[in-house]
Amino acid sequence: MLPEWTHYLSASLMIGLISGTLGGMFGFGGSSVSTPLLRVLTQVDPLLALGTPLPVAIPTAVSGVIGYYRRGLVRFRIALFTVLGGLPGVVAGSYATQYISTHWLMVGTGVAMLGVGLRAALSHRPVPMQEVAIRPTSADLIALLIGLPVGLFCGVLANGGGPLIVPMYLMFLNLPMQEAVATSLAAVVVLTLPGTLIHWQLGHVDLKLALYMTLGVVPASFLGTWIAGKLGDVRLKRLFGWVMALFGSYFLYREWQ
Repeated sequence: MLPEWTHYLSASLMIGLISGTLGGMFGFGGSSVSTPLLRVLTQVDPLLALGTPLPVAIPTAVSGVIGYYRRGLVRFRIALFTVLGGLPGVVAGSYATQYISTHWLMVGTGVAMLGVGLRAALSHRPVPMQEVAIRPTSADLIALLIGLPVGLFCGVLANGGGPLIVPMYLMFLNLPMQEAVATSLAAVVVLTLPGTLIHWQLGHVDLKLALYMTLGVVPASFLGTWIAGKLGDVRLKRLFGWVMALFGSYFLYREWQ
């Protein structure tokens, strides 16, 4: 038998590598992936599985933003207005986790992943290859409105928001897939901060596990951005959907056992 710390280290590094790669490729990979994997591989308390990936999402997102920024794909203005709309919801939703059943929080995470994943995977809408003619003021308002539900989602499910932001950018702002991923990562950097502080204050963050995971996510995030560039928008969007749906389905299955 391996010592407990060795098991946690190896499992956390593996989770970090997986979530970092997915974060760089798809704009999600923090709580959306790490929470179910922590529950499956380490059997930690549900609230710790929910909150611990939050501080890890920050270096994951920063690494991804750097990779995409070098290719000119980050829309910082859209990210800013998404953050402005989302921050109040993050704070309210984070405190609300004290009063919601942990089982239903876990189920909610799985349902959100499954629904968003299937929508992206089965969408036949062509991916725009050029800048879409949306006036800046209209785009600002849309991004602000996108931030409202995203903030609550981030707070209640202790999530950076990527699984919700990316498809909403695709649907309502017509961003190409890689721009949607890149811009969502920029928003996630800020949206994750208040949730991280609140969940740490509530005792929902295991700092040792978070540190172990961070060792894997940073190099993996750069790898994910490189892979995304090689895949192209159409294949990336469909792969994004199927990966999310697969994780969501498996997580729901595990939680109902």
